[in-house]
Amino acid sequence: MGRFAVDPSLRGQKIGRKLVEYAFTDAFASGIERVDMECRDVTVRILLEMGAQISGESFEFYGARATPMVMHRRDYRVAQDF
Repeated sequence: MGRFAVDPSLRGQKIGRKLVEYAFTDAFASGIERVDMECRDVTVRILLEMGAQISGESFEFYGARATPMVMHRRDYRVAQDF
């Protein structure tokens, strides 16, 4: 998916979270069972709330930390706060 760029005036409206939820919902609806990814810190927090798990040690990636994660279809929880 890459990173989402949100205009500063639109931050705090959970646009990124909604995009992530849409992507997972669509992927799992199409039959995908597992998504492996590497996430920045803010995304780790969001995905843990949705049911993902950390699958490895974080590492330096272009000047920031990235953490390997996995989301299984069976563990996916749609966010409840929007």
